[in-house]
Amino acid sequence: MKIYADKSAVKHIKISAKNVNYGSTQLFSSSPALSPTVTFRLKLTPELEKIAEKIDKTADGTQEYVFFVGINSYTKSKTDNCLTLVVYQEDGDESVYYIDLKDSAKEALYERLDEQCRKKLGKSCEKLLKEAKKRLPEKEDHSY
Repeated sequence: MKIYADKSAVKHIKISAKNVNYGSTQLFSSSPALSPTVTFRLKLTPELEKIAEKIDKTADGTQEYVFFVGINSYTKSKTDNCLTLVVYQEDGDESVYYIDLKDSAKEALYERLDEQCRKKLGKSCEKLLKEAKKRLPEKEDHSY
């Protein structure tokens, strides 16, 4: 079953300023080129919780829902193509789900992430991606 997030699901997201991770993605397995990425942990909003409950059919109030999303410089929208949901169960089990983003949601998500980054981190998404690029290993080919 595919679950999609639309514009209304992402227009009120909030980032957790303490959980911002810089990284990189190898664009093609046949190429050493890396692209900088920044991943955010999202605060659970009512809209995101509704999505999680659609996916987690065994929800009983003992699990924790954690959403992540990333920005990058290799997609047209500059966002990941999906939200990542990790469901942590009380017994220690965890499950990972990917919620596809509609095109309109990707655009709205980037705008909202940029707004949140400026407010909470004092930097734009572009600035964060530039910082991620600086953290890439020097010897790698960073063409993309």
